[in-house]
Order: sequence, then structure tokens, then C-alpha cells
Amino acid sequence: MLVLENVREKKSCLVWMSAALFISISLFLPGGYSVGASLILLLSFLVPFISKKERLDKVDLILISSFLIYSFGMLLLVFLDGGSIRDFDKASRFVLAILPLILFLNATLHKILLFLSFFVSSLGALFVSFFDRFYLGLERAGGDFNPIMFGGFSLMIAVICLNFALYYYNNNNKMFFLSVFSFLAGLSASILSVSKGGWLALPIVIAFLIWNYHQILSKAFYLKSLISILVMVALIFAVPSIGVKKRINALISDVAMLLEGDRQETSVSHRTELWKASFIMFKSSPVFGIGKSNQDTFKQSLVDQDVVHKSTLKFNQAHNEYLNELGLRGILGLFLLLNVYLVPLGLFLRKIRKYSDNPNIKVFAIAGALVPICYMVFALTQAMFTHNSGVIMYAFTIVILWAATRWAEREERELGNIA
Repeated sequence: MLVLENVREKKSCLVWMSAALFISISLFLPGGYSVGASLILLLSFLVPFISKKERLDKVDLILISSFLIYSFGMLLLVFLDGGSIRDFDKASRFVLAILPLILFLNATLHKILLFLSFFVSSLGALFVSFFDRFYLGLERAGGDFNPIMFGGFSLMIAVICLNFALYYYNNNNKMFFLSVFSFLAGLSASILSVSKGGWLALPIVIAFLIWNYHQILSKAFYLKSLISILVMVALIFAVPSIGVKKRINALISDVAMLLEGDRQETSVSHRTELWKASFIMFKSSPVFGIGKSNQDTFKQSLVDQDVVHKSTLKFNQAHNEYLNELGLRGILGLFLLLNVYLVPLGLFLRKIRKYSDNPNIKVFAIAGALVPICYMVFALTQAMFTHNSGVIMYAFTIVILWAATRWAEREERELGNIA
């Protein structure tokens, strides 16, 4: 019996090491997110061999169902569009994430591995951003990613580290300061990407975190945090080489030109023209959309009629996830997108409410909720799911943090801390 228990423990450690590796190298190594996800999938075949099996709960099945609904709904839309199975490639990642979910639910959680993986991920993102900006001399940090995606992922990892900092605020000074440093590292990486669209998420997630931790935060903490934020903002704007002041000034100038009717090409004008085109696509076919295969032809016709600017032809997505789905896949596409955002978010929020007085469970539920919250804000200026990295980072991070929440719940029940 002891031998079997040791084997099971080693398997569990290996499983959570794979999760930690996925998170740790996702932003640091080229294709790291793909390598990490592949390793997790490979280990998923261990599921039948883990002797202690945990029964899937109703809430687990709801999460699995949301992934299946998205995947097979997208498969239907690909079929209706006359596309090939290759067009189902990205949506299929949600199906592939289901077996790893079962794997993690059957492997005892190693909390410290999970915590440290987010810290390492933030530090890796900071290293990449410094390498890109100050060694290679690039205008925007991005590593192996599009700078917009890199900036968004770095910010998401950063705010999850901030969540851990608040968890450790009153009970572990070393982990608290490590978490704060990791938050600043990830935030700095996002700033160096100069991807201003992702920064919209920062005030929202900070408000969300304050709401969930306000019972333990003192007035002194708020004052110190406010002073720190003001100093950081001042430093960011005071150092021209960072590029934030330049980008903010450019944004203000671009908006002013747009309001004056100037059709000069800017990032703002590109997005507004793309959004206009997507809305016209939606009106043309509101239920199923015009289909991805018809996108270029449809936009060309709009350009020929001088309805939208020719710059729209440069892009294969609308730089807005919601409008992109409405235009290409109609109301059904938007429903599928909201399903895969809101169902996981709702499940995590339910755990947060249920265990509001139990920080050991709540910390993982809050971390999980931050993923769809960030993505829903990022989606306002970028179609995240048009990138393999966007789909894999979302699906696999959700799965890992959901399994961590469920394991924390089981541990607290075994300790008698919850009913």
C-alpha cells in the first residue's frame, strides 16, 4: 500500500510539474506554450493508470460542456462555410484540453509548484522584453509573439501574481514580496510591449482584486499602493526610451484626426474601419455570418464601393473578438464565444462567493476568474482566438486553475475547514 501511495505521489508531482512547465516557459521560450501543452497532452494518457480516481462533479461537467459546445459549434460553422478540417484547428484545442483537465483532477495538487510557475513566467517575460527592447533595439517587445499578444499575456500573468501577493499579504512576507516583484516584472514586460489595448484590463482587475480582498487590506496598504502607482506612472512617462508617452501621444493624435475626418492611416483608423466592415458583414448575414472564406471578397467589395478604407484588406481579423465573430460567424459565433468566456468565469465566481471566508480556496478561484476577465477586455482591441497562442493559453490555463481550485476545495474539506 505504501509503495502504491509513493508511486501515485510521484505521478502527481510529475503531472503538476508539467503544468508548472507550461506556465513557466510559455512567454520565455519560442513556442514554449505549445511545448508545454504538448507535454501535458502526452501525460494525459496517464489518466487510466493513476490508481486513485476522482469522480467528476457536476461543475466539472459544466466546464467540459462549455468547451465542447464551443468546439463543435465552431466545427458546424466551418462546415457551413465550406471550409476544411484545418479551419477547425484552433477551436479543437478546447477539446484537447478536456483530457488534461481529467488528468489534473486525478493528480494531487502541488501548490508551491503552481505558485512558483507564475513567478518564473513573469520573470521570463521581463527578460524577453528587456532583450527585445534594449539588446535587439526593437520598438516593441514581443518575443516569439505578436507584441499585442505578448503584452496581454504578460499582464494576465502579472495580475495573477498580484492575486498571490494579496493572498500572502498577512501570512508570509517572503512569498508576499516575491509575488509583488513578479507582478511588477510581468507588468513591466507588458509596458515594454507598448500594447496599450491590454492596459485597459489593469484598472478592472485591480478593482476586482480589491473587492475580493478588501476585508484584509488596511488603509495604510491603500495609501502605499497609491503612492507606488503614482511614482511608477511618473517614471514610465519620464523615461522616453520606454515608449509609453510616445504611444499615448500618438493615440490622442490619432483620435483627434479621426474626429476631424482625416483619413490618414493610423492604428485607430485601421481599427475603426475594420469594425465598420465587421458590422456591415453582420448585417449582411446576422445568424451565421458571411464565413471566413468570404471575408476578403466581401471587404474588397466594400473598398470598391468606397464604404471602408483599403487598409482593411491588410488584416485577416477585426482587432475586436466580438465584432470579428459577429461579422464572420454571426450571432451563433458570438454566442459560442460568450459561452466559453462566461461559463468558466461564472464557475470561478461561484467558488469565490461560496468560499469567501476561505482564502486557501479563494486564491485559486480568483486566479482562474482573472483569465476570462483579462481575455474579455483584451478582446475589445484584439481577436485573441485567431492565434494558436491565444487559444492554448486560455484553455490550458483555465483547466489548470480550475483543477487547482477543486483540489484546494477537497483538501479543506478533508481538514474539516469546510462542510
